[in-house]
Formats: sequence, C-alpha cells, structure tokens
Amino acid sequence: MSKVSDLLYQLISIPSINPAIGTDTELQGEARVAAFLQQYFESHGVDTTLEEVAPGRSNIIARFATVDGRPRILFGPHMDTVGVEGMDSPFEAQTRDGKIYGRGACDTKGPMASMICALLENKEALANSPVAIDFVGFVDEEFAQVGAKAFAEKYANDYIFALAGEPTECQIVHANRGSLWFTLEAKGVSTHSSTPHLGRNAINELSQAIHDLIAYGSDLEQYANPILGQPTLSLAMIRGGEAFNQVPQSAELDVDMRITPEFLAQEGGAEKALKASFSSHQHIEMKKYGHSAPLVTPTNLPILTHLMSSLGYSEAVTSPGCTDAAPLSAAGIPAITTGPGSIKTAHQIDEHIAVKDLEAGVDYFNKIIQSLSNYTA
Repeated sequence: MSKVSDLLYQLISIPSINPAIGTDTELQGEARVAAFLQQYFESHGVDTTLEEVAPGRSNIIARFATVDGRPRILFGPHMDTVGVEGMDSPFEAQTRDGKIYGRGACDTKGPMASMICALLENKEALANSPVAIDFVGFVDEEFAQVGAKAFAEKYANDYIFALAGEPTECQIVHANRGSLWFTLEAKGVSTHSSTPHLGRNAINELSQAIHDLIAYGSDLEQYANPILGQPTLSLAMIRGGEAFNQVPQSAELDVDMRITPEFLAQEGGAEKALKASFSSHQHIEMKKYGHSAPLVTPTNLPILTHLMSSLGYSEAVTSPGCTDAAPLSAAGIPAITTGPGSIKTAHQIDEHIAVKDLEAGVDYFNKIIQSLSNYTA
C-alpha cells in the first residue's frame, strides 16, 4: 500500500461527522482527526498549532516554513464529514476494484492525504521557498464554515492565496454560487380537528406562504451572474403537526438557496427581499440558518495565472457547491478549490476515491509546490 493510501485509511478510521448532522456524539466532531494530524505532522518534524474556534472544535495549522515576512499561501482541506446513514462500516476503509471506500474518502480526507504527502515530500525545500506554505485543517465546512471564517478573520492579512482541498478531479475551481439557508416558521392555534374553525391551521398558513415563495424563486433571472448563472431556490425539509385529530399549532419549512453576488447586492438586502415575498402572511416568520458567500476569484490574479501556466491549464472552472474557499476569499484571501477525486461520489453511501487519482493528487500538489519555487509575489 502506498504512503498516501495508508494515510487515507487512517483518516477514514477516525469518525468526524459534523456535529450539526445526526445525534451520535461518539461519531461527531473533528477533535480526534485534529489530534491525529498534530501527532502525524510532529512525528515528521513539522510545527503545529491547534486553535479552538468553537467548544471542542479546533483548526489545525502546520507550518512548513517559519513566519518571517515572506509571502504565504495555505492548503486548506476540511476535517469534518457528513453523516453515515445507510452505510455499512463507514469508518473501515476498504479497497475494491482500485478504489478506496469509506466516509470522507473523497470529501475531503482523500484530497487532504494527497496534500499532506506532497507537503512532506517537499519539506526541506519548503523551509527555504520564496513562498511559504501552511497546511490548515478546517472544522465545520459541511455546515456553517466557522473554521474557515474564524481563521480568515484572524489571519487574512498573512496570506496571499489559498487552495481549499476538495474533490474537483484536480481542476481549478475559481467560482461558485453561495448558499443561504433559512427556515419559515408558521404559528397556528391548536384545537380539535373536528372543530377546525376554532383554531388556526399552521400547515395551511405555511402552504400559502410556500406558494408565494415558489413564485418568487421562479423569477430570479435579474440576479444572474455571467459566470455563475442565476440563483436557485430549493424546498428542502418540512415539518409540522402533532396528531391526526389536532389542528397543528406549528409548521416549518427549511429552504436552500444558491445565490450570486448580484442577489446579495440588491437594494435593501437579500433578506429583506425574501421576507417581502411572503409578507402578506402575518403568521409566518423567517429565521436565517446559515450563509456562505459566493466565490468569484479573478482568473487574471498573478499567482493563479502562474499556477495555471505551470500546470498547463488553459482555463479555470466553476462548481455548483460551496466550499471553504468562499469565506476565505470574502475575508481577503483570494482562493480556489482543487484536489483529486470526484464530487459525484461525495456524500454518497458508496463514497470512494480511485487509488490512481489519490496518487495522481500527490503528483498534482507536488507540481503546485514546486512551481512556487520560482514565483515572485
């Protein structure tokens, strides 16, 4: 087994489900992965720091060069994963037909393993490289991105560029739509279902608001971005009611929007516009749940132009999903998303990464690291 495959096996074996997903506390949180990575880096002579950004949740920073004023970039995969419902032995990595299976195999423990192996292979050269590189393992990418946001708030002025590790088939993703999650809450008045006129049905209230929200979501062309297209709106989860014979006193709808810079920049603000779409329903409240900014990193950015030329790439691409690149970029660290593996297997019950792609990922990051030896910021 290659070094990178062995490392991925070890990473998969450590549960790190995002605490916002599921209820099994024994499988949640990134602390065990962070502790493993700290020991792993330090066993190879790399200084590391754990920085707590939420109770029991710490980013890990591994520095491959001293902080001495030279330009710095970061390699930043995330340590958390989605849940494991429907999976058999999700934390026991298996190799079948040239593919490594297990939760996190491609999203993003695979790209993480490739990044780490490439960095360690270049450890001595990196100590004196004109551009310093740090590895940063982030918490909470799969939910609110608090790891990347806290890191960027503290260190935005220290970095000229970031590579967020994700399964992009080693393409360079320079743009993606942002996300806006919110919940509509309908308040009713409970009564016996045989006398519904004595109460107020929260599900009826919510259904009327949904009708108006769908109409609003079908007319978002005016907020289209020339790179990212127009915003989209998806009704994700609905809850409500207490019993067959009871008029429901509450009902909720969770909504996932994918948004553009133009949508965020509209007069009065995006949240105000959303609320206006169902303002005629006085028993409906909107609660904001989470937000990730859109990413649009200019392809003519000098360091990105340098990397693309070094890799022989003629163009960067876009992606439909959100990553930690967006909050890093929003805070002032220009960022891209890149790494081995395919997003098509991420979050799936058969999540996997091809061994050849994992090993190619090491070569890919090697090329990136080595190309920076002749880059002048």
